[in-house]
This record gives sequence, C-alpha cells and structure tokens, in this order.
Amino acid sequence: MATNIQVRSVDDDLAEAAKRRATETHRSLSAYVRDLIERDVAQHGARARMQGVLDEIRADVVRPQATRAQVLEALEQARREMYSA
Repeated sequence: MATNIQVRSVDDDLAEAAKRRATETHRSLSAYVRDLIERDVAQHGARARMQGVLDEIRADVVRPQATRAQVLEALEQARREMYSA
C-alpha cells in the first residue's frame, strides 16, 4: 500500500533545481523525490548497522580477547555491509 506525501513551502529555486534534476534523469518529480527518500533511508540503515558493529568492537576492545586482526576484520565487514546496501 502506498502513502501520499506532500511537501510544502519549498523554496522556488530548490523546486526548480529538483525538477531539472528529475528531467535530466528521465524521471518524474515524484519518482525523483521517492528515490531520494529511499536512498536516505537505506543510508541511515547502513549507518545504524555500522554503529552496531562499532559498538560490538568497543565492547570487545574493553575486554582484551579482541585481537587487532579481529577488530580490523570487523571494521572491514562493516564497510562491506555499508556499501552493499
């Protein structure tokens, strides 16, 4: 099910720039804005996953059982997850 969203009080220059960008990418303004929202939400999810991994690393770093190699591997895994989303 879809929900309609209305954005009000958008600066004229910004609205025109968004319309131009939508046209340049062969999309309607609605599709362009929807894609922006989807990307932002996906990036937020990736940042949240990265934060979770960093929290786990911090917890392991406080306890000496996390080796440098394990920390580096966890960071690399978080980066892969963040950029694959």
